[in-house]
Amino acid sequence: MKPYDPNDIPETVTSASEQLEVSAIEATVRRERGNPAAYIVAVAAEADAGNMLIGGRKWSLIRRALLGSTTQPVVLSAERSVSLGK
Repeated sequence: MKPYDPNDIPETVTSASEQLEVSAIEATVRRERGNPAAYIVAVAAEADAGNMLIGGRKWSLIRRALLGSTTQPVVLSAERSVSLGK
């Protein structure tokens, strides 16, 4: 396992950020270490986000409820609107 590097941004994230920029949507890329759901909720609160868009895996609701995911704890703990994308 390679060491944690906050500047080592995955290509998928770089590509998504570039697509947002082309669409004139402002985006800030951050890489954090720790509990993903906790960081997502904390960063949304820090940014005072009006809405959060969370991409979920293509699981059925029953499977997601049984197996859990990052998306589920974000939806349950966020104090703001959360939209689910696929």
